[in-house]
Amino acid sequence: MSRRLKQFVLILGDITFLYLSLYLSLMIRYGASFEPSRFWRNFPLFSVVYAIWLAVFFIAGLYGIRSVWNIEDTLRKFVRAMVVNVSVAVTFFYLVPYFQITPKTVLVLDTIIFASLFGLWRLLFSRGIRAVGTVRSLVLIGSNKASLEIARNLIGHPELGYDLVAFFNPDNEPSPGWLKDSGILVGKNFSQLRKLIRSREIDSIVVSNDIYPKIFGELYRLIPTGIPIYNLYSFWEDLNRSIPISKVDKVWFLENLRGVKKKIYEVRKRWLDVLFAAILGVPAILVYPPIALGVKLTDGGPVFYRQKRVGKDGKLFEVIKFRTMVPDAEKRKARWAKRNDHRVTKFGRFLRATRLDEVPQLINVFRGEMSF
Repeated sequence: MSRRLKQFVLILGDITFLYLSLYLSLMIRYGASFEPSRFWRNFPLFSVVYAIWLAVFFIAGLYGIRSVWNIEDTLRKFVRAMVVNVSVAVTFFYLVPYFQITPKTVLVLDTIIFASLFGLWRLLFSRGIRAVGTVRSLVLIGSNKASLEIARNLIGHPELGYDLVAFFNPDNEPSPGWLKDSGILVGKNFSQLRKLIRSREIDSIVVSNDIYPKIFGELYRLIPTGIPIYNLYSFWEDLNRSIPISKVDKVWFLENLRGVKKKIYEVRKRWLDVLFAAILGVPAILVYPPIALGVKLTDGGPVFYRQKRVGKDGKLFEVIKFRTMVPDAEKRKARWAKRNDHRVTKFGRFLRATRLDEVPQLINVFRGEMSF
């Protein structure tokens, strides 16, 4: 099953269970007096809400490849997404009275039923994908002992769900015989990797820590492919729920003992970020349409501006803003805007002065790429 087909099935399933949840909620709410006409009266209003919910799910990464395999990570993202979704729904129903319908009492039932169906649906889908033998194609880049250890594990244990299709060693270190005899591609340069990506679908790229700084530029160029890039040890820990034994030493214990308090702080900070993003997201949704219309009417160009940034742990991400400059303002090269810069539109000056151009960055905050 291709990546796009998986995403389509996930979205279709979520839509089906959203409306099924609504139908069941109305049946429970009205009991013996329930009639199908009640469902159709609520259908238009909840369709607007569900469209927003699906958009939030997409932003949260619930339709990515990783969500198919890592059910625990999927459920964590789902909980965060539903905090935002319920906040949006409550605000929407309060601001938009729809004839004589008062769906607020149905929302609680709808949320509980959908959460239950969502968890069951995603679990069954994940197990179904595994049962039919679907595997994730993976490319490993590294040359140290840990990367070779992971390669050996993936080759020798296909039940893990990964198909190691290539091992790249940019340091030109000699490869062991078992790796050469495994039948996978053993490469040394990125032209081979780019050719491989063009010729077949790659689900993930895993890079060893020691080589990451040397090939940062090459990895940066792979962003447009949309292939997730993972840190070697994070991948190992996610795969085995442990760390490579080669990393356990005195320094590791010192770093991890010291990191306990840091971890607590990061979890608390993350929840606060999600909470503030949810609160600010409600008024943000209201100002999105007029701002988007203003940007579009200025010159007919794109509404949003995206720029590559380097975040925590060197992870690359795209920051999102409302466009304030003329289209192709950075076609030759990116440079900071100056005072009275001719590239900034009139409407763009207003957005910059009021900081409204940064409203879409709530998406980055919700994704965990930025913080307040």
